[in-house]
Amino acid sequence: MSEPEKSRDIRPLVTVLPFLLRYRPLLGGWLAFLLLSSVATLVLPYAVREMIDHGFSAANAEAIDRYFLGLIAVAIVLALATAMRYFFISLLGERVVADLRSTLYAHLLRLDLSFFESNRTGELLSRLGTDTELVQTVVGSSASVAVRSIVTLVGATILWGSRWWCCRCCCSAGAYASSRAPARTESPMPAPRPPRS
Repeated sequence: MSEPEKSRDIRPLVTVLPFLLRYRPLLGGWLAFLLLSSVATLVLPYAVREMIDHGFSAANAEAIDRYFLGLIAVAIVLALATAMRYFFISLLGERVVADLRSTLYAHLLRLDLSFFESNRTGELLSRLGTDTELVQTVVGSSASVAVRSIVTLVGATILWGSRWWCCRCCCSAGAYASSRAPARTESPMPAPRPPRS
């Protein structure tokens, strides 16, 4: 007997949207901390670069404290934003699933008795618990990880694009300037000396 093929259609999850929109403050808090943690994730490599480039220079040895403090501040912001993002999305997932279960139980209680003659109650309750747990997993963690990854990817692409254009403009300007420079008539390398005898 073959295993039934799993559906990859996510349209049924749209029915969860009204349950999500009941908790707009939690949704807004999650989005705010998601953006903050993504920005901190993208800033962290720059903080490390600044610390290495400027913090370890012999000319300004006391600056290393300042750059280490900046790096630690970015790491703390990242940790707090990630913790708050997880808190908001977990709380949102729990509340959505509680509302979903209440709505489903209320619907089951209003069904006609003939429905319960053709369907086993234990199977319905088991299915109700299992399916709402899957919804909680999607709302509470899977969607959060997917949205965080997309936001970080978009931010990284924007940063890469801005750096790429900057590098391209600088290289183009350098190539143009070197092509316009007057030609040298003397050799840049000194002539070799004859060997001593």
